Amino acid sequence: MTEEAETSLVAMPEGADVMAYFSKAGTADLFLSMVRAKVDEFVAPSAATAEGRAEIKRFAMKVVRSKTYLEELGAECAKTAKELPKVIDANRKKLRDTLDAWRDEIRAPVTAWEEAEEARVERHRQTLAHVEAMAMHMEGRSAEELRDCLAAVNGTEIGPHLEEFEDEIARVVEKSRDALTLAIAAREKHEAEQAELE
Repeated sequence: MTEEAETSLVAMPEGADVMAYFSKAGTADLFLSMVRAKVDEFVAPSAATAEGRAEIKRFAMKVVRSKTYLEELGAECAKTAKELPKVIDANRKKLRDTLDAWRDEIRAPVTAWEEAEEARVERHRQTLAHVEAMAMHMEGRSAEELRDCLAAVNGTEIGPHLEEFEDEIARVVEKSRDALTLAIAAREKHEAEQAELE
């Protein structure tokens, strides 16, 4: 126990929850009324004697010690209260991070399946996009370039490995093949005419 606590005119009950006292409105009035009662009980001796003056000063010092004691209790409560949000936030973060990790652990088989499914669909979409691109922007290409495109389209393997995209890719292959065949015929005719003119 500190010197202030020993000489204070007021003391916290043994084992009391100091935070509970200081976090309630009206606590200051409670302690002040206790100190005031002691002040009112004090019968001041004569200040004319050295002993009397010393007694008055001793009692005044008890009021000062009461102030210091209560201020220290309150300061400790304030410090604890300031640390409380950090403790709460640390607990919240640990709960959040751990529960997220457990969710991911439980969900891992589904996540792996979804990622594999996404990759599978993306492969088919790339095949589709590649076949479509072969029959785009045909103007300005030579007959040889168009024949290379047609060879790439014809090289697209259609079959069950394309799964639900098989019919769609087969349609795009046929459409691109027809467009390229027409474009090649037109380009060959044009190139033949140019050669003849030269």
